[in-house]
Amino acid sequence: MCGKNLVNPKNFNDKIGYLCQSVLIMEKLAIEKEFYLAINYDTKDSCPVITYSNRGGATLARIMTTYPESIFQIKVDVNKGLDLATLLNVAKDLGIAEQQSSLVFLIKNLYECFI
Repeated sequence: MCGKNLVNPKNFNDKIGYLCQSVLIMEKLAIEKEFYLAINYDTKDSCPVITYSNRGGATLARIMTTYPESIFQIKVDVNKGLDLATLLNVAKDLGIAEQQSSLVFLIKNLYECFI
């Protein structure tokens, strides 16, 4: 792999690819559960929206097609900021209520990065 050009088969315009100079090897972990969490800007409603699902490990489009009922959204009023009570419910929606404080911390920090 090292020293060879890697071409993404989905990118038809790039026939040359990129020269692989190194490979990162990581320990494989046993993953119990995957989640989806994203913060985007909703141009229609002119506000940030937090999208999350307990069906991670796939693209949002695939989750929407297969398990649309598992997708939740929170529209954030930028003048008020994040609502703590709403964020606490995210952990319940994801089925990890025992990790509420860690999840709230994560979302708050992601939101700050987003802003």
